[in-house]
Amino acid sequence: MLKALLVLAVAMGPMAPRPVDPVVRAAQEFLASLSDSQRTETLLPVDSESKFDFHYVPLARKGVSLGDMNARQRATAEALLRASLSQSGYSKIEQIRQLEVVLRQIEGNPRRDPNRYHFLVFGEPHASKPWAWRYEGHHISLTFAFREGKLAASTPQFLAASPAVSANGEPLKKERDLGFALLNSLTVEQRKVATISDRAPVDILTTNTRRAAIEGRKGIPFRSLSRAQKDALLKLVAVH
Repeated sequence: MLKALLVLAVAMGPMAPRPVDPVVRAAQEFLASLSDSQRTETLLPVDSESKFDFHYVPLARKGVSLGDMNARQRATAEALLRASLSQSGYSKIEQIRQLEVVLRQIEGNPRRDPNRYHFLVFGEPHASKPWAWRYEGHHISLTFAFREGKLAASTPQFLAASPAVSANGEPLKKERDLGFALLNSLTVEQRKVATISDRAPVDILTTNTRRAAIEGRKGIPFRSLSRAQKDALLKLVAVH
């Protein structure tokens, strides 16, 4: 098991814009499928403070959950997810969601429920006006924000898997394998720079704070990596 925490600083260019019309349309159809009370609970103002209240543990959440939906509503919710994610991304979050069934069996805890995943929309979905939407539950938090018809940000974003390995597979296997491949490619001197602690944190280092940053520019900079190491890091970033 990795006992050290390593940080690599990467300077990446802006995300390439992607067509959002299918996302806007899917979000509009999702909202239209909801009852009046569900819509009131799910559609919040674009500047709502709830947009900054994200988490990745099981807790009471705003918005409509999968368990609250009928078959038609679940179909429109799935269409919104598929419009916003790649096929591999959608498969990954579904694997993570189904791990709740495994945890329920392991723990005997009925609160482990694959239907306790919620949808929130901030502002009316529109091709040119700002709006955002969120999908969130245990070990999944995805937020997509749009501005002037383009995807402006896909953060905060969080994915984890517990258990990491089950009969259903390993949802984050590529992330783990590429992470260790990068770590193992570092020289002894590079590891000294990249390692900021000899003990792994008990949770995400920045948890769910609004400013998710490690202060002080710690870690090894991208420019200090070899070409092969840079390629390995970019592969890891691409998987995320």
